[in-house]
Amino acid sequence: MPHLAPSPASTPSGKPAAAGALLVVDVTDELVSARGPVAGLQPMQFGRVLDAQGATVARVMILRVLDQGVLASAIAGKERIARGATLLFDAAPASP
Repeated sequence: MPHLAPSPASTPSGKPAAAGALLVVDVTDELVSARGPVAGLQPMQFGRVLDAQGATVARVMILRVLDQGVLASAIAGKERIARGATLLFDAAPASP
């Protein structure tokens, strides 16, 4: 898995990523690694992969939260996930 070192967040179009967004670092088989802010993220949380125009092109689910990013599983649209794509995660479910 690639090293998730901090770097300026920008999308494939060169525009800054949305606040709270993560950027795809690598896609290997069904695994997607991304770097960015992880506060509030947790395993089993679902997210959307956005293309350069901001359209949802794929869905992922967090497998593991790391210090500077996440390891996720592609659950739909894996073939459309590219390095540098933006990941946005749905709000975590409330605890019972």
